[in-house]
Amino acid sequence: MSRQPQKRRIETRAKLLATAYALLPEGGYGALRVEEIVQQASVAKGTFFAHFQDKETLLAEMIGNRMGEILSALEAEPEPKTATELSATLSPMLEFIGSELVVFSVVQWFANATNKDGPLEIAQCISRLADLLAVWIKRMPKDQARQDQPVELLAEGVLALANHIISVSICAPDDGGLSLSERLLPLLRAMIASPLSYSENSGST
Repeated sequence: MSRQPQKRRIETRAKLLATAYALLPEGGYGALRVEEIVQQASVAKGTFFAHFQDKETLLAEMIGNRMGEILSALEAEPEPKTATELSATLSPMLEFIGSELVVFSVVQWFANATNKDGPLEIAQCISRLADLLAVWIKRMPKDQARQDQPVELLAEGVLALANHIISVSICAPDDGGLSLSERLLPLLRAMIASPLSYSENSGST
């Protein structure tokens, strides 16, 4: 049995993705159009939909891939030891997810995707980030992170706070020029910092 049809299918899908990535600098994820992608890739529109259910499915794979790259970079960074360091470490992920409304929306839509719902990249990245947060919080000094709650619960709380901050920033972007990590920090301190750390170092921790 010839493997050529399968090879061509893989090559065509890769070409569509490469074309979409090449078009990103022109206007970001929100400006991508199926018509332009297929035109630039020199394929029929039906070919696109043979590989991707819709444009959002394509975006989910692209965004999930970028989130994976950011996560790999975070894993290579020194582990954060304080709430301030944790907030700063999360900054690249916060800034990416909050960079465009369409990015934030697609992340929300596919955050809990299963095999039948579409690409799994985003859901896998959210799970991977939660695991990483739990490890970081667990390894923080006892005077910097609270010990009265499971680290998995605290990690989930950090994700919820990050989601809230990004959502608010999209709805009300003008907030005195604060970055997303700066907006997250006070809430992060209140959630994970130990009472000793928060009371003695509230201005720098």
